[in-house]
Amino acid sequence: MAKTIPDHAKRDACLAAAVALASRYLTKNQEKNILEVLKVGDYLFDLIADEGKKDVAREMLRAGETVFRIIQYTKLDKETVLQLQKEVGEPYGVLM
Repeated sequence: MAKTIPDHAKRDACLAAAVALASRYLTKNQEKNILEVLKVGDYLFDLIADEGKKDVAREMLRAGETVFRIIQYTKLDKETVLQLQKEVGEPYGVLM
């Protein structure tokens, strides 16, 4: 459920509170396992979100949107957007 919280700081605080509360009822080994799962889950969540941003950027490039606007909307870095522009292989997505 915490993964639906868009603000990373609030999401992390929510997860920390849940783990702290649960730790009163868990063994140290169970607590360690949960923390490992959360780390892996967070990594996968970020990876999936990044791929989604790249998909949006590709579509924006195909639609002729500027690299500047793509960066603004997707929060991807300029190098990534320029690389995606090469992958798309179309002369769209002017710099500014």
